[in-house]
Amino acid sequence: MDIWTSLGAFAFIESERLSFRPLIFSDRFDLHEIVSNPQNLRFFFPSTKTQLETDCLLVHYFMKEPLGVWAILDKESSKMIGVIRFEKIDVQKRTAELGYFLNASFWERGLMTEAVTCLTDLALSAMGMERIVLIAHLENKASIRVAEKSGFKLVSRFKGADRYTRAMRDYLRFEKEENSE
Repeated sequence: MDIWTSLGAFAFIESERLSFRPLIFSDRFDLHEIVSNPQNLRFFFPSTKTQLETDCLLVHYFMKEPLGVWAILDKESSKMIGVIRFEKIDVQKRTAELGYFLNASFWERGLMTEAVTCLTDLALSAMGMERIVLIAHLENKASIRVAEKSGFKLVSRFKGADRYTRAMRDYLRFEKEENSE
């Protein structure tokens, strides 16, 4: 099975406390709760001001090309609490970069570590990926902890321009490979 077919086959998955599925338009209110709060997105993209802005973000950034993009749902409440996605998928090199964000109301429960571990282990064992890359801002201590707890290894530190503000920032590059522990 190729990577794209695998991503389609694993569109709906579960971990112990979470469910993952493609985003749907009815996620719009839970997504707005997340993306209208600047605290949730400090390291990702500017917060939205209106529900209409969120709706456009939902459709154009998460629904238009759904393979490799999952809504993260809390199994207990069925609430959509975050998003996790593969970006920069390179079919030839069998690599992808992993990005994610989580509603601040659900922070400090180990949920993102659970989500990242679940998706990366599945990608490396069943989807045909050989390496997953995770880039974290040096200031994003929570994301760095998630990477480390999920079995990623720090491979480099670099400076780069933030894609939205264009300000120079320090970044850390983590990688997890097929046969890593």
